[in-house]
Amino acid sequence: MTETPEGSAQETFISHLVELRDRLLRAIIAVVVVMLALFPWAKDIYAILAKPLLAVLPAGASMIATDVTGTFLVPLKVTAMAAFVIALPYVLWQAWAFVAPGLYQHEKRLALPVIVSSVMGPAGTITQAMRGWPSASRRGISSSSVRASVPSAD
Repeated sequence: MTETPEGSAQETFISHLVELRDRLLRAIIAVVVVMLALFPWAKDIYAILAKPLLAVLPAGASMIATDVTGTFLVPLKVTAMAAFVIALPYVLWQAWAFVAPGLYQHEKRLALPVIVSSVMGPAGTITQAMRGWPSASRRGISSSSVRASVPSAD
């Protein structure tokens, strides 16, 4: 049986979908592996990120869990985000490996600034968050709605 042009186009489309699935699975597996590696330190990671907020809380005040599963899920979610940030270079490499074969050479040269910004962007965000979080927390805690709910030290 002879193959029609539509059949070959369909096969090409399917092969692209299979490659996309493989790349996505590799990226997801990388994030999960990093998350499993970080899981024993989930509470420590959470404590490091919560330290700026705890520093500006009024005396005698503490952070509380607002639901039953919060004490487990919040550190787990923070660890998942940390795992994603750590695995981000590999995730971006998988995205690049899928997209790059379809680009022209002059388009590939334009990718270097995107790659540099994708690495420097999260690093800058983390740095600014750690620097800006204490002042934002002080401003938020000093608002009247929060002040009314925090017991005074008197």
